[in-house]
Amino acid sequence: MTADGDQVRRVMIRTKNTVVTIKPSESLEFTLRYTEDEFHSYDCVLDKGALSLELRPAVRFFDWRIGLIIRPRHTIELSVPRDFAASIDAQTSNASLGMEGISLWGTLRLCTSNDKLQAKNLEAKEIDLHTSNSALTAESLKSGGTIALKTSNGRVDANDLHAGKSLNIQTSNGRVNADNLTGGVSIRIQSSNSPLHVSGLEANNLTLLTSNASISGSMKGSAADYTVHSGTSNAKNSLSEHKHSGEKILDARTSNGSIKLEFEG
Repeated sequence: MTADGDQVRRVMIRTKNTVVTIKPSESLEFTLRYTEDEFHSYDCVLDKGALSLELRPAVRFFDWRIGLIIRPRHTIELSVPRDFAASIDAQTSNASLGMEGISLWGTLRLCTSNDKLQAKNLEAKEIDLHTSNSALTAESLKSGGTIALKTSNGRVDANDLHAGKSLNIQTSNGRVNADNLTGGVSIRIQSSNSPLHVSGLEANNLTLLTSNASISGSMKGSAADYTVHSGTSNAKNSLSEHKHSGEKILDARTSNGSIKLEFEG
């Protein structure tokens, strides 16, 4: 399917067991490519600026688990103008999802499960990225509102993210590496049973939480800029003697792991 980019203001994709790739177009056109077969058939509608691609429910003549094993994995490929006056909401499952090199005028939501999610060089009013049981990679993202990254049982790598309001990163049983993050109001990074390593964080309120693992890294500004609340058990805490009462708040907590945080100013 091909259309002029200015004909589309909202994009919604709903599929399963299918890789979804969203990339910039070399022109001002909007292009959507997908494959149909006995297991995958779609309703594709463009109406009043809203484009929807939805997987039709499959008619199952045998056990669904057998069908899942033998189904081929297809790819949905969406190409849009680099500067796209629209919002995008794309959801798949049991397959990877990736998007790169696009500036949206509206909101962005990408969701998958049981496979990796990668988002690079993107801008939108709000950004919501969600997967499970796999890694999440976010690089060079910008939002005037909120950026939210969430997975489980997988690591998160976040680099060069800037949110006008809040920036939230959440996983479990997975390491978080976060570098050069800005949250206009707050940054919250949370995991469990895995370490957090951060550098170049800047926000009025910083929250770093994990358990059974260490918290390490650095924040922008001087020690005097921060009021600190911190705690751990059975390990060292570099913030335990912090005496300053700055306007910014840092809350760092873990258990059975050390806290080693420094200030860059």
